Amino acid sequence: MAQKVDLQERLKMRFLTVDYRDKQEVYGTSTTASDTGAIALDILNIPDYVLEELVELAEPMMQLVDFLNKNRNPDSSTLAMMLTSSKNVFRVVDLLRDVPPFSSQDFTWLDRKLPSIFSADAVKKAYRQRKKEKGEVFIPALCLVAQLGFGIRDFRQALIPLVESLDDDDVSRNPTGFAKQFDAFFSADENKQDYWMSITNVSVEYLPGEKGLVRRMHYASFPSMFRSNLYEALAVGNAPKRCPICQKFFLTTNARRQKYCTGYAPDEYGGLTCVQVGNRMGREAREKAETRPAIVQYHQAVNALDKRVERGTLERDIAVKAKAHAKELISGAITDADYASGEYKNDMNPDALIASVMKE
Repeated sequence: MAQKVDLQERLKMRFLTVDYRDKQEVYGTSTTASDTGAIALDILNIPDYVLEELVELAEPMMQLVDFLNKNRNPDSSTLAMMLTSSKNVFRVVDLLRDVPPFSSQDFTWLDRKLPSIFSADAVKKAYRQRKKEKGEVFIPALCLVAQLGFGIRDFRQALIPLVESLDDDDVSRNPTGFAKQFDAFFSADENKQDYWMSITNVSVEYLPGEKGLVRRMHYASFPSMFRSNLYEALAVGNAPKRCPICQKFFLTTNARRQKYCTGYAPDEYGGLTCVQVGNRMGREAREKAETRPAIVQYHQAVNALDKRVERGTLERDIAVKAKAHAKELISGAITDADYASGEYKNDMNPDALIASVMKE
């Protein structure tokens, strides 16, 4: 009789367990606690090309799981499907071992255990013993891996709108404000509310810690862990926010409306951080705002010159030279705030413009 491999329980303890304590969490082998919500944040930031490959790998796995659940006796094409899915399992593991939050895990045990279920020999044996114990391990193990791609995709599609709504001007960035927005977001869709507001099949342990009780949560699936982690974060006032510079999400941990993340901006910004780029853009916006009166005065002067030409009180060639001189003055005012707020006002007067070009 084949030895039983309790993969679900082992995976739950190693890959589906999170400790929550004092607004922080511990996941994987790291002994350093992260702010609550770090797992959900990492899921939001998984690169699109990684997610696309995960979904592509998961599709044949889920098709096989559905077929095996409906058919106790494999047909002639089942073995080929099983072998393809087993190869996909190994690819998923290799793909995620360097991707947060999974990169915080020790894959040593998994690398040792997977061949007993998904190697070519193990799959062929599972195929022959479909109704026996070994064959029954294959399906739940495959389900755990297959759910990742679709689980991440569905989590992001459903909950990114909630995350982005938390930054609305009328939402207070604290536990109370997040709770109100959470309720408003889900209450608008009863179908979404039934599924996304609750977490099922979660066991909880309470353990003593240095700063109080530790809540250790064992999840039945990866999607439930992602979702719960986001909600645990909102409960303590932490929330992901999208950086407008790099478009990645970062975690805010207080009520201050932090606009930019502290990471590096894309390469086209020349090695600057997103904060530095944001400050530069803000300064440019402020400078534009400061020079707005100068631009208005420029247009007023040009219009005044045109009206004098229409009335016949100013020769057209003089007006052309005066407007060219006005364009030089406004360029100087935009780059020199002191000039814009000082002598520029007198220099841009229509009579002063005409007098200046008449001297030439």
